[in-house]
Order: sequence, then structure tokens, then C-alpha cells
Amino acid sequence: MPSPPQAQELQLDASHREHEARVRAHMDARISAAGADGLEFSRFMAEALYAPGLGYYATGPGFGEQGDFITAPEVSPLFGRCVAQTCADWLEQLGAGAEILEVGAGSGALVAELLPALAASQRLPRAYRILELSPALREQQQARVAQLAPELRERVRWCDDLPEAGFVGVILGNELLDSLPAHVFRCGTPISGEESEVQLLHVYRTETGYTPGWAPAPPGIAALVRERLPADTPADYRSELGLAAEAWVERAAAGIDRGALLLFDYGFVRREFFHPQRNAGTLMCHFRHHVSADPFDRVGLQDITTHVEFTAVAEAGQRTGLECLGFTSQAHYLISAGLPGRIDAAATTRERLAQGRAVELLTSPAEMGELVKVIALGRGVSAARAGFSGRDFRGRL
Repeated sequence: MPSPPQAQELQLDASHREHEARVRAHMDARISAAGADGLEFSRFMAEALYAPGLGYYATGPGFGEQGDFITAPEVSPLFGRCVAQTCADWLEQLGAGAEILEVGAGSGALVAELLPALAASQRLPRAYRILELSPALREQQQARVAQLAPELRERVRWCDDLPEAGFVGVILGNELLDSLPAHVFRCGTPISGEESEVQLLHVYRTETGYTPGWAPAPPGIAALVRERLPADTPADYRSELGLAAEAWVERAAAGIDRGALLLFDYGFVRREFFHPQRNAGTLMCHFRHHVSADPFDRVGLQDITTHVEFTAVAEAGQRTGLECLGFTSQAHYLISAGLPGRIDAAATTRERLAQGRAVELLTSPAEMGELVKVIALGRGVSAARAGFSGRDFRGRL
């Protein structure tokens, strides 16, 4: 892991300040259009991350040690090779014509490892499609794919939307759901009270910047909060509802005729996500490996995320007819998918040390190993042997 950034490393250069000014002008217009009630936070988050040509993801985030954060495919090629084994299991079950669709493919590191590994196991998909809305990231992915062998890169195609129906194959998403807009709520009185009040975070513009405020939640959202929170939730409890993530899962599931949805993300099951002691929520921002809880700073330049409530993800898939095939931690998933046997014993001492550091980051409970969860939802397939033959946490959902 890179060392913590120094204060001077967090300062913005002229180009960053100019970009942030354009994003703030765009956001100011959105807040003004929202009127006296202010802009609901999920809308603010959506604009900050995805506004065309302005949002953080629209202009291409920085991956890796030199960027803002690092994801598992950038940590080590071992991650992609383990995922390839899981995909190979499902592709074998689905037969000829099955495809892979990766949504939010980042820098392209995962496809660069998946396709060669699948070729080696003679389980190549008919096509490998990438759904990427960011033009900047699409360029990075295309450059990465161009380095593959011709018989592999000719299978890769970019698409603009999820399939509406008839998809046969595997849909992949790594750290996708945590970047979708979320509602931030608070409970003004204990949730067990008959008149418990649920409020949503709104954003207002002031002369000095943005300021948060609270407004009553719509009845449907308030009902969901009351349904999901435990009876002993304390007053002034704050957390998030990832309704956009749930809607995405339902939409992806609806397009699958036969196949699986495989998702990796930071998060918890419901009773852990809404634990009374987790009373400040999970919202985090990332800029040059610096973590903060202030989404109103460096707007358009920093990532904004919330952890994933996996019980809701499983329920969203089940509402569309998908079965939960597996749920476990990233550490147990990678071990089941053969991570120990993929470490190169013939590597140099320096290479073995680098592999050891990567394995620790991917599997250590203090790093990604326990906080990142892996869930598989499917229709017409059974659980993959690779990845889900070890510890099974579905009972916790």
C-alpha cells in the first residue's frame, strides 16, 4: 500500500481548480432548479460522479497507487485469474454461445487477465462485452485490450446498456454498486417509536459553498427505513439506502435468461450495515488515497462511495427470479478459487515479495479480505465450484 499522502500532495493544481469550478457551476444550477427544498443528496452524488464531461467517473478516475484508490484487479493479476476460474465453471454449464458482460470495467485490468486465463482453460466466451459509460475509461480499456492476442481482442465489444432480455452468460461487477448514488437518511427519534421521523439529507448553496440540511423523507422511503432498521436504533441515527444499487441489480437480473451475476464490493449484511453502533453511516470520499467524509469538498475530483447492504442486493435479485448461489468474503472466495496454487514458486525473491504483499492486501481481514464481499445470483446454473465451495455466508443474509 502507498504511504499516506502528505498535505502538499492533496493540494489542487490550476487544471483541477478550473475543473472543480466548472463542476460547481453545474451543481449550482441543479441546486437552484431544485428550489427552496434544496437538492436531495442522491441527486448531488449522481451529478458529482456522473454528470457528462464533468463528473468524477465521466472524466476518468485514477486507479492504482498513483491514483485515488486501488481495486483488486490492479492489486494483482492473481485476482483476475481466480475470477476466470469461476467464470469457466459457469461457461461450461451454459455451453456454446455464452458471453461475459463486465459492467464498469475501470482500467481494463480484469479483462486483460480474464481472457488469457479462459483461453488457457479452453473456456472462452463467445463474446466479452464491456458496459462503460465513461469515455475516458473506455479509452483506457481499449488501450489495455489492444495489447491482447488478436484472437482474444476480437471477442471484446463495448456496449451502452444492459441487455433487456435473453442474455446467456455471466455479468461481472467489481466495486460497482458502492459508486451508485445513495440516499442519506437520519432518524430524529428512536425508530421503535410510533411517530419516528425519517429525514433525507439535502444540499443547499451558500455564499461560502454547500451546506447540508434535512427534510422529511417521502413515505415510501420512510417506510423502507422503518422496515430495515432494528427496533433498538438510537435517536439521531444516520445511514444510507442504496436504492439505485438495488434497482441496478433488478434490471441486470431481468435481462438474464440463463447465467449468473457476480458482484464484488465493500459492504455488510443488513443487521451489520444498520447496527446501532454504526450510527454515522458508511459514506466515504477518496482523493489520492486520502479518505474523508466530506462529499462537498473537491466536487467532481474525488470519489464518493457508500458500502453495500448485501441483504438488499440478494432481495433485489430474488424479486426478479434469481437464486442466491453464493455469498462469502473476498478472502474465502479467492482461496476457494485456487489463489494459493496460483502463486509463482519460480519467481525471483523480489517478485515473491510483491506477490506476498498483493495476497495480503487481497485476503487480510485488516485489508480487503473480510470487508469486501462476493455475491453470486443466478438462473439456470448451479453455484460455481471455484469461489463458493468454501465458507458459505448465505445464512447471514
